Amino acid sequence: MADKPTQVKRGDSYSDDAYINNIWTIGVGGNNSAAIRHDTVVGSDVVWSWGNNATRQLGNMIDNQSYMPVQSGERNKTSSCYPY
Repeated sequence: MADKPTQVKRGDSYSDDAYINNIWTIGVGGNNSAAIRHDTVVGSDVVWSWGNNATRQLGNMIDNQSYMPVQSGERNKTSSCYPY
């Protein structure tokens, strides 16, 4: 566990310097986490999540767990952004 904040890499990029930025809130659960990022290009908020996904908690329509953040959807189209 880090003793200070660390940047989180995006799961949709193979680049070593592709980090999630413009985060304005984070939810942390026992087995997964979620962050809401403001996307300045499209002008909306996007949910990113990572962790256990046995019952599709990450919101990406598959049931594989992910140690890297995956984009779950736009906040205004997502009923809940809180991890289980």
